[in-house]
Amino acid sequence: MGNFIKEVRHEMRETTWPTGKEMRKYTASVFTVIILFAIFFFATESVIVWLLSLI
Repeated sequence: MGNFIKEVRHEMRETTWPTGKEMRKYTASVFTVIILFAIFFFATESVIVWLLSLI
């Protein structure tokens, strides 16, 4: 168990963490994709509901 903890600490020191600027960029990208997916699914559902109302 001690060896495992030692290796985890070693790996955590070698990890390169994103800067604040990079995190804001990545967060904006994620929110943009979420919004685009929401618009896509809303439009798709609206078309399907409209088509079903024609039946």
